[in-house]
Amino acid sequence: MRRRDMLLPLMLAGYLFLLIFRPYEYWTVLGDFRLERVYMLTFMAAAFFVPGKRLPSSPVHLAVGALALTLLVSALGAYNGQAAWRTVEDYLKYIVFYVMLILSVRNERDFRFVLLAFVAVMGLYVGKSMWEFFVHGRHVYRMGIRRMVGIDVTYGDPNSFAASIAYSLPLFWALVRCRFPSVWVRRGLWLYGGMALVGIIFTGSRSGMVTAIFFALLVLMSSSRKLVGIFVVFLLLVFAWDFMPDDLQQRFLSTFGYGHTGKGAIESAEGRLKGFQQGMEVFTRYPLLGIGPGNFGYSWEGLSSGPKSHNVYGEVAGELGLAGILSFGGLVVVLFRQNILLRRRCRLLLSHPALLRSARRNVHDRSTPVRSPAAARDGGGSNGARYSMKNHVPPAEDNVSTRHGYALKATQQETGEAPYRMKPLPDTPETAGSAPADRTVPQTLAADRHTPQPRPVQAQRRKARAGAGAGGLAGGDLPGSLMFYSLVAQAVMQTLLLMLFKGWGDHNLYRYTWLWLGGVTVLGNFLFAQEVRRHGRS
Repeated sequence: MRRRDMLLPLMLAGYLFLLIFRPYEYWTVLGDFRLERVYMLTFMAAAFFVPGKRLPSSPVHLAVGALALTLLVSALGAYNGQAAWRTVEDYLKYIVFYVMLILSVRNERDFRFVLLAFVAVMGLYVGKSMWEFFVHGRHVYRMGIRRMVGIDVTYGDPNSFAASIAYSLPLFWALVRCRFPSVWVRRGLWLYGGMALVGIIFTGSRSGMVTAIFFALLVLMSSSRKLVGIFVVFLLLVFAWDFMPDDLQQRFLSTFGYGHTGKGAIESAEGRLKGFQQGMEVFTRYPLLGIGPGNFGYSWEGLSSGPKSHNVYGEVAGELGLAGILSFGGLVVVLFRQNILLRRRCRLLLSHPALLRSARRNVHDRSTPVRSPAAARDGGGSNGARYSMKNHVPPAEDNVSTRHGYALKATQQETGEAPYRMKPLPDTPETAGSAPADRTVPQTLAADRHTPQPRPVQAQRRKARAGAGAGGLAGGDLPGSLMFYSLVAQAVMQTLLLMLFKGWGDHNLYRYTWLWLGGVTVLGNFLFAQEVRRHGRS
């Protein structure tokens, strides 16, 4: 491995450190030198001279561009132009991060490295904040309790800090399930999991704790061992409850209407609802483009600068209007759709190994003519399998029927690669009226979809998960890579659900996390197709 090959991923890890840890906000002398801008320009210059970059096509780009355009247009007619353009400037920096993320990751090895770097940076961020809280007593006294804060200013508020931790849990869990071969990596991941739980507890954030519990429920819903999972979650909750000080116990009990509920806690809960109601009221006054990004505080009557929305739905409607609702909703829908498709394709190949084997046998160069179905039946294809392959990529769709003969044909270009769909071959005089058993289709595809396979699907997935941690790092098998991409896609969808769930009590519209998930989605779909093609050619 040449050092130059890892230059961009290493610089991207440094960019993640500046974006999450924000040392220039903790050590203010670094902020005087504009460290983040100098690093960003250096990073962009390095990327310009490093060969092998590519920006794969994806519908996520259009969704991100639509939201950015909405911010720009809304800022032109904002109530307070200075506040609006300050918000737009910060968001444009996140778009630069989004582009650099996609350009810097060129293969599966880089992708794994960047995802591990994200968890490592979060570990440094949470660890430093915990050190300042437990050792140096750095905290805020709010709602009648001492609350841990992040070391930065942008996301250092207890609720925002808890949100940052909660949004990292799905990716942390996906990497844990990959079972990396390095014992130090596995221990480091579990160490971060423990730190994340402690961090959420001592922030005193009720929405953060409820979001973490919601994530545990998402994990249980997707688990095949629900009883074991329920028992483990119950033990964690009991341990966390015993670990909590009394004031924090009362704080979390107040979420469900029990314990000592102070006036501040009640006002905090009511403020979320008021933020949504205020956003709807502003929407009626500025229905098309809203009052402007970052201008929600100026929408309260009788106040020169009122509170923030503390509600992402009220924030979107009030600040960006109908255009914001459509563009933001479009981004969320596109991210969900792309990751659902990726998981379906991975599960298809994991559940039907014959598709992968036939794809490997029938990969052709673009200059090589594809054999006709008749030639395949006459023995011209490998083992007489009735498949035609185009554009090198094996099948990756989930709508597979195995009752009749099928051909694998490209349908359309998506994420830079050609997805595949199972389509029936037209009956010919040779096949008309013949029984399915007479057709030269691989055994696992000729059987009915309800017929049990020799190897259970769950066993195949467990075996693939065991190799997911080393699949791309050491040039491992394809099932391990497929499981890795499937777990990452699931983590992205879970994070989206957490952000929408916590959005009722958090104004997280302008968080970098949305674009981080967008970049991971683009890379996951593109590198999945690249990895399948690489194994198909081998």
